[in-house]
This record gives sequence, structure tokens and C-alpha cells, in this order.
Amino acid sequence: MLVTHLRALTQGHSVDRPVYDFVTHRRQAETIRVTPEAFVIVDGLLTFHWAETQELCHQRIFLDAPSALRLSRRVARDTVARDHHKVSVREQWAGTAQPMSTRYVKPTRGFADATIATRPPVAHIVASVTERFGW
Repeated sequence: MLVTHLRALTQGHSVDRPVYDFVTHRRQAETIRVTPEAFVIVDGLLTFHWAETQELCHQRIFLDAPSALRLSRRVARDTVARDHHKVSVREQWAGTAQPMSTRYVKPTRGFADATIATRPPVAHIVASVTERFGW
């Protein structure tokens, strides 16, 4: 679906992006309308994993955050937005998320046009991307 949607957007067509419910682990009935713009930002851990998505992204930026920062963000998000307990979030991180990130996500860094180290505040990331690509 990601490839289909990216192709449609690059051809000037709008798409209806599904909304995922992290509590039920399913797509919701609602969708969000995405219209083609000068810049379409695709955010996803495995966006560069597939050749098709690599080709459809004209500027590929890998945001590289230290493991401790990713864990702290995950704990903050999952305890508030997903009503998980800190202990279960940390167990899931150590048992699944971190090893899979090392195995599958980190290698996709090599497909990026630029790698930007993320650190608070977010304005730093925006400034780095803007400077790197001359926007």
C-alpha cells in the first residue's frame, strides 16, 4: 500500500491513508486524506528497506538517534498514548524492538542521501535538513 500511495502522490493524486490503532493493533475504519504537495514526508522505520520505496523518495534522510534517546521517547509515548506500563515497554524494547532495529532498521541508513543525528530540540533536526538540502 505504501508503494501504491507514494506512486499516486508523485503522479499528483490524493490518497486515503489508513489510521492504525496501537491499542487494538488494527487499522481503524477512518482514514486521513493526503494530498500531493511539493514535499511529502514519509516517516517509517523500514521506509528504505524496499527498493520500490527508495526509488519513490527523491531525498532520503535517515534520522539517527542514540539508543537511550529512542528508548526514553518510546517509554514516554507508550505509557501515555498507549497506556502501557514502563516495565512492559522496557521488556519489549530489550526483547524485540532494539534487536530488530539493529538487524533491520540500522542497515537501511546506507540507502539515505543524508544521515542527521537527532537530538532535542526538534528545531535542530529541521535546521539540519534545511541546511543539508538548501531548502
